[in-house]
Amino acid sequence: MTAARRGTTRPAITFLGHAVDRTGPPIYLHHLLGWLDRNADVPTRLLSLRDGGLEESFRALTDLHVVGEPLPVQVRRGSRPLTRARNAIRAARIGPADPGSLVYINTSWSVRALRYLPRHRGPVVAHVHELEVGLDYDLPPEDRAVLFGRSTHWIAASGAVARNLTDRWGVPADEIHVHHEMIDVAAPGRVPEPEVAARRAELGLGPDDVLAGTAAVLNWRKAPDLFVEVAARAIREHPERTLHLAWVGLDPDSPQARHVRRDAVRAGIGDRLHLVAASDRPEAWMRAFDLFVLPAREDAYPLACLEAAAAARPIVCFDAGGMPEFVAADAGVVVDFPDVGAMARAVADIGADQDLRRRLGAVARARVVARHDTSVAAPRWWETVSAWMPA
Repeated sequence: MTAARRGTTRPAITFLGHAVDRTGPPIYLHHLLGWLDRNADVPTRLLSLRDGGLEESFRALTDLHVVGEPLPVQVRRGSRPLTRARNAIRAARIGPADPGSLVYINTSWSVRALRYLPRHRGPVVAHVHELEVGLDYDLPPEDRAVLFGRSTHWIAASGAVARNLTDRWGVPADEIHVHHEMIDVAAPGRVPEPEVAARRAELGLGPDDVLAGTAAVLNWRKAPDLFVEVAARAIREHPERTLHLAWVGLDPDSPQARHVRRDAVRAGIGDRLHLVAASDRPEAWMRAFDLFVLPAREDAYPLACLEAAAAARPIVCFDAGGMPEFVAADAGVVVDFPDVGAMARAVADIGADQDLRRRLGAVARARVVARHDTSVAAPRWWETVSAWMPA
């Protein structure tokens, strides 16, 4: 039972989220709310702009309101008053809030939900999971102005995010607290071996085949085009090896997936590059992989990499974003961006050397256990955030 439902009189936290789906920031928030529910006597509620597959699970942890996007693009003259009226109605449905309570923005896009709290004057925590693309290109200027003008405290998902906030946006470095993402480290260990074998069998793989995988939505920032090029180079340079690559977490019938599939066929690797739908058991796929590949042009600190590390899988990534902070020189390989040739060689070399995979994977596993399990990371987060709670 959540603290809010136990009737506590402690100040509340209102979380703002962009969705309750199976992407990184909502999963992070789900872990966080679960820990708070078990360990802190603090009422919580969540205003989510969109629904998603984790809606019922969130409702078991917090007072969830799926509020919808505010202020849509105007399509006709005079629509602004109607839009404001609609937003006022939605705000009323949410119910009154202590204007001095703590508001916690989980991802920059979620700042849009702050429009449903027009009377709030308390502290606002901005937990930034984005780098330059997310802040400068994806977030509308008016919402960016609110994010940087209204936030009173800052949490960054990685050192790379913190540096970007300071260098590009002028947030004082001493005001930013870095809290890396958290996961359930034990999850891969709960996957039975037959399920792991079944995932590999779906792709037609035997026990001696090597599978290098990634897990993400398909967009330019995640770089599926670079993934295809890495796959093509790694396979062409070593045709005698049974190396396969898989992208998990997409809609195989989407136009973007068809584009990736077409490129793979034209590159002659259509039978070696697999596109797999999003799964509610990602830990099974992490166990099915032999190593994890992160081809992203920019990624703050992806949970998928930590989930792979929890399965003792080494990580190959570019020196872009926050993941080099985790991989370093001993939990995988970091290559210069955008040297796809170097990434292809790293994938091929690690794929061909089982002992190397085990050594790197063991380091990755030990590191994620020590730093990123919810039981370790959430108390550190709470030590920081509880100090900002109103008296």
